[in-house]
Amino acid sequence: MKMNNLFSVLSAMALLTACGSNSTRDYTSQGLSSNQTSTGSQNIYNLAAAPQYDAKISGWNGGYPSLNKVVPTNATLKVKVQAQAPIHMMTPGYENVVAMYTCVSYIVHVNGVDLPTGNLAVPGATQAADSPCKNSPDHVVLDFHSALTGAGAVNVVMDSAQYNHLTVSNTFALSGPSMTPVWRDHMTHALVTIQIDNTWMDE
Repeated sequence: MKMNNLFSVLSAMALLTACGSNSTRDYTSQGLSSNQTSTGSQNIYNLAAAPQYDAKISGWNGGYPSLNKVVPTNATLKVKVQAQAPIHMMTPGYENVVAMYTCVSYIVHVNGVDLPTGNLAVPGATQAADSPCKNSPDHVVLDFHSALTGAGAVNVVMDSAQYNHLTVSNTFALSGPSMTPVWRDHMTHALVTIQIDNTWMDE
């Protein structure tokens, strides 16, 4: 009788273990977003890293007014934008010129939904007392899941660059107290991470 009870208990445990294993496989195969399958900064399901892009964006009438990426996803779409140090201009003859700033912002567009990044502080840059980024983060995560239609490929566009660059009497200063649209050929710099289905991103 005791042997029969022991056999029943062991069988039940084996069944529960098998169900738990199948459940894990189902979660990862059904395209759940990484914020549902990971906790904090831990990628507990070993999902692939979300793709990253080095965004170099000029003014509207410059040569590089936007970052434009098409990504395949149905249920998950988060865009992380992190400010980076200013880079040199790409205009022939001006490759050694860097338009300095300590604060930058953009607008990200997905399927008619437009989300601003807000002001992002350049990591390591000293923010003046009147800087628009005095108390700003260096990155932001924008959630576009509500903009998805479940139809597959999605176009992600980032543009409308602004910075706190300051020009005084035709000489370039480091930064100013207000945000203005980026001048034609000046370049801004950001690291953009796009989290899609079955990928993970540290927020």
